[in-house]
Amino acid sequence: MKVKKTVLIVNDESAPRAALRDAFSVRGYRVHEAADGAEGLLAAARHSPDLIVLDLVMPGMDGLTVLARLKDATRTASVPVVMVEGQAGRFHREMGMELGAAEVFAAEDSPEEVAAVGDNLVEARRSGGTDR
Repeated sequence: MKVKKTVLIVNDESAPRAALRDAFSVRGYRVHEAADGAEGLLAAARHSPDLIVLDLVMPGMDGLTVLARLKDATRTASVPVVMVEGQAGRFHREMGMELGAAEVFAAEDSPEEVAAVGDNLVEARRSGGTDR
């Protein structure tokens, strides 16, 4: 029996969250969602996802802070994190990668592209590839 892959989508805006949910659902993922960083950290600990898709700009705890906490926690340190940012600034992209994001997408990138790259990261991890 094949174990269903899981993704956690952390985004304070419902429309991008729904578009990502649909893109991952089509690929057979079980999708969990969180509307802010604090909720995302709790959901990551609760659900042990195979992948986390994280918005950069959120009220309260921003995506870079969430990413740093995820990478510091034993339970989530090896889970690949893909970040999506509204303002695709070079500084934020570099900071995300430096903190351990596997990939950083601009908000204009399609949810399907995010899901395809995310799926490749999960498959690489499951087959003994790199953890990021």
